[in-house]
Amino acid sequence: MLAPAPLVLQGIVLDESGSPLRAAGLSMHTQASHGGASFHLSPDALGHFETRKHVSTATLTLDVHAEGFLRKRLVELPVGSTGLEIVLVRGGWISGRLEFVSGMTPTLGVTRAGVSVQAAFSYSHLDFRLGPLPTGRYTLTCGYPWSDARLAIDGLDVVAGEETRDPRLDPLDLRALLPVVNLAIVDEEGASVPEVVVSVRRAPGKFENLRARRAGDIWSVVAGPLPLALHIEAPGHRALDIEADSDRRVVLERGIPLRLVVAGSLPELPDGWGLGPRLNYPGPLSSAAHAQRVEFRDGVAEFCVSLPGRYAFSFSLVQRHEGQELSGSTWWDDPKSVFEVAEGTSPQVFFVPAPSLELVKEMLAHIEENR
Repeated sequence: MLAPAPLVLQGIVLDESGSPLRAAGLSMHTQASHGGASFHLSPDALGHFETRKHVSTATLTLDVHAEGFLRKRLVELPVGSTGLEIVLVRGGWISGRLEFVSGMTPTLGVTRAGVSVQAAFSYSHLDFRLGPLPTGRYTLTCGYPWSDARLAIDGLDVVAGEETRDPRLDPLDLRALLPVVNLAIVDEEGASVPEVVVSVRRAPGKFENLRARRAGDIWSVVAGPLPLALHIEAPGHRALDIEADSDRRVVLERGIPLRLVVAGSLPELPDGWGLGPRLNYPGPLSSAAHAQRVEFRDGVAEFCVSLPGRYAFSFSLVQRHEGQELSGSTWWDDPKSVFEVAEGTSPQVFFVPAPSLELVKEMLAHIEENR
């Protein structure tokens, strides 16, 4: 007869009144240096729990949680501990209704006496809920990860087992309280530019991407404080720096024209596949050439880039169907083809060596393996 596995932990989970919490969940974690294993269990109807396993560590961490109660973490518990009495305390919630620019869900957090407090955030159909939180007075903070603008609502009192619904949170209208700038971004002929990257300039040459949401011909940017120092890029157009403190129309000029010529014969590709250039781009936009869906035609690819600078070249192998890109793979040449793009309005010509048939086969195999 096999001997039972050694006891790991044994105890009981209770609420503040001493009643058993059979709906609690327990997670045990061993030290990362010993494999970092995790085990999960639930107490019985009387709140008791016991687990037996072979573990390779002398201590472990125990996380205990239950709906409506504050989580509790016990660290460096000796393996084999018995008679554990774990008491969970009820928490309360802060709840309300959000109104914000569609598609740009803000981040919410809470502080207590100036110290950040962790709280689960749930959101459904404009209603939000933060908690459970310990009883006390809190400040709710709202914002966006890419923006310096923050909104704070003070004096929110949380009571255990209750929801705090302050009139200031019903609704919490972030459209008026966090700056929103709407940009109509067009080309020199007045046509809307479909693919845009908007960044904020924190310092000369230092950019931080913003989330810009497109609705029709308008790009909405949430950031702050105003005025915004914005850097705008789009495939095939020149980059533009602007100052924006209100809605405005932005005209992007045609970019710096390039002509890439393949030195040698391109290998024959299967039907539906194309070979194009991909550039390691010096600006916030990662790959202007690829974003323009450029392909080599008779060994030549022509397109525009936003900025002058040093570019590294690779081949991009893509599969298309009715104008849609289905899959793609990029391969660097070794050594890489590198060239300097200067300012100018006339096409600048660069030669790149033709890829070998073996390289193309490797690219196709890579695509198939990762589908």
